[in-house]
Amino acid sequence: MKIKMALSLFLLAIIQNSFAAECSYDFNVNTYPVVSGKQYKFTTLSSNEAKEYGALRTLDGGLNNNFIYKGLPESGIYSFELKSEVISYDLPDNEAVLLIYSILLKSNDSDYRIMVYYPNNSFYEDHKRTLIINMIKITNDVYSTIFKRSYQYSGLNQKLGFYFNQNTNQIGLIINGINQGYVANINDKLNQIGFFMSGGFPPFAANSSNLGKVLSQEFIFDHSQLSSGYPVGTKDICGNPL
Repeated sequence: MKIKMALSLFLLAIIQNSFAAECSYDFNVNTYPVVSGKQYKFTTLSSNEAKEYGALRTLDGGLNNNFIYKGLPESGIYSFELKSEVISYDLPDNEAVLLIYSILLKSNDSDYRIMVYYPNNSFYEDHKRTLIINMIKITNDVYSTIFKRSYQYSGLNQKLGFYFNQNTNQIGLIINGINQGYVANINDKLNQIGFFMSGGFPPFAANSSNLGKVLSQEFIFDHSQLSSGYPVGTKDICGNPL
């Protein structure tokens, strides 16, 4: 009888998990030329002006900072990932591209911003293929940096994972499958989170050999799509165990 009951509970858990809604944070504002599933893409072009694209989620569906936030439980460990397709070699001095991700966080007393940059060349501080991560705390309009670091990147596909430990008030980082451990202390219980991303490039010459390069950006939220390597007990931002 106990075996049958245990089996029934196991099967019920599988069924419930199969029909659980996908964890997501859907953007209602988008200027990227191509959206394929959760991937937002653009292509390097010859143009007389710079190209800039963005995707965000706002209360009125406009291009503004009235962001819609998602609630976060104040205990446990929660994770999400960024997946990018970049140009894997150094662009010449007269060409550049930049991918940006922004993570917006709130606690009862402070706001936090995590900015992630994938520049290639002079479009951002003359960096060639450098992943830049900057974490900022904002309290009463006073800005303080709690973490800033640069990492050289190589390879076409890049993946960056974040995890928030609400029990110890720390932020951890995983770069292309390698766990960097906890990199920032926030001394706060985060209770809201929001996201947006952008990308672009200055004009490329009509005879450039780098025209037609496709770059893509993606946030990954659902537990079934997140990578391994997170601390035991980590969940996606919807509370589903990894």
